[in-house]
Amino acid sequence: MKKSICTTILCVFILTMGLWYNFPLIISDHGVEAFDWWSNGIMIADMMYYETYEEEGIFLNMVRPSILYPEDYTEAYGIYEKMFDSYQVFELETYEQYTSNVVVQRYLYHLLLDILPISHNTLLMILEFMNCLMAAVMITIILKWISGITNNITVVIIASTLVLFCPFFAMYGKNLYWCMWTIFLPMSAMICLLDSTGFSKLNNKKQIISLIVGSFCTCLVKQIFYFELVSTVMIAMSIPVFYYCINNSNKIKELVKKITALIIGAIASFGATMLIKYRMLCVQYGKLEAIDMISSNIISRTLGEGPGAVEVDLKLVLRMMFYKVYLSCKNLFVIDFKTTIFILGIVIIVCMFIVIIEKKKLDRSFVALLVCCCISIAAPVSWFVLAAPHSYIHNVHVSIAWFCPYGILFLALIAKIILLLIKGTNIRNG
Repeated sequence: MKKSICTTILCVFILTMGLWYNFPLIISDHGVEAFDWWSNGIMIADMMYYETYEEEGIFLNMVRPSILYPEDYTEAYGIYEKMFDSYQVFELETYEQYTSNVVVQRYLYHLLLDILPISHNTLLMILEFMNCLMAAVMITIILKWISGITNNITVVIIASTLVLFCPFFAMYGKNLYWCMWTIFLPMSAMICLLDSTGFSKLNNKKQIISLIVGSFCTCLVKQIFYFELVSTVMIAMSIPVFYYCINNSNKIKELVKKITALIIGAIASFGATMLIKYRMLCVQYGKLEAIDMISSNIISRTLGEGPGAVEVDLKLVLRMMFYKVYLSCKNLFVIDFKTTIFILGIVIIVCMFIVIIEKKKLDRSFVALLVCCCISIAAPVSWFVLAAPHSYIHNVHVSIAWFCPYGILFLALIAKIILLLIKGTNIRNG
């Protein structure tokens, strides 16, 4: 019990510090500095607006970098933080409303701006640290679940690997817009639900209801922050259910029921979020304009049609996003593409060997983990397919999808294979 608590605390600490300091920037040449400073800046501009101007409006109030520097918007890098630190504010005419997402986190930022008697600089540090800490907690819940499949040492190694050698993971931690923890919230919540003693005591009907409610609530929270990666998050949420059913030898019928419950909750949450956004747009712009704005926003992200949208080839998007996997492997193992493919091939062969040769006495947790790892590939790919134009434009931004949860599970699978081979668990000499 003490070892488990120490492991949990250690993982939270490693992840929090790793995200806060963005270690890949320090220990390698592969770090991503100032990830999406544009989105981070509009959150800061909104706090400036809230503190200065009386007429706040329903949606986030932003200042585009291109408004400040029309010739080269990158010159605006750092200006938001500098102005906020020095208690300056942008002219009212430069502001416009950001209607793409609800961005509910702005209300928490406003509240802390009101109640904390601290400088703006300190407030930004607190907000950034808070996001890092919450992300660390959510990911630690996933790692704690994995520790039951492998052991405590391996999850500490996985946590360290993520923050030291995975720049597309570590870059997300401090961003005030993306709030990394929301991406892992539904999956983490589902793990807590399935592992709770109360869930196992419920009858089948009540279990289904609890899965629908859990899916609805957690996906709703994620979506009122922003819609991006919604399909990734929803599929990731189902991974613990797959593991739970396979590891407990549930019938396929039971698995289908539980997954269907998650789908119902997730779709309902999407509808609820759309309704919230629609009501907000109606108040601000009227019903007809609200319908047009919602539909055009969805179409531009999925089909690439409409003013200013980008239409791209799906194969190009997938090739671009799979290249991110290669870059992550290169950063992690310092290897070339052919070697990366070779290592992945070896892992697959070893998995097949263990499954085929030792199928009669195979550790069921290994089989469940292997299946879940394979299914988890669908989580990132679903968003790359569903929102190909968005993924093309924001290919760096959405690369976090590879870690929700495929990257984490793949590292866990390697650890499990090593443990099976070293200890001889359920292998010939076992």
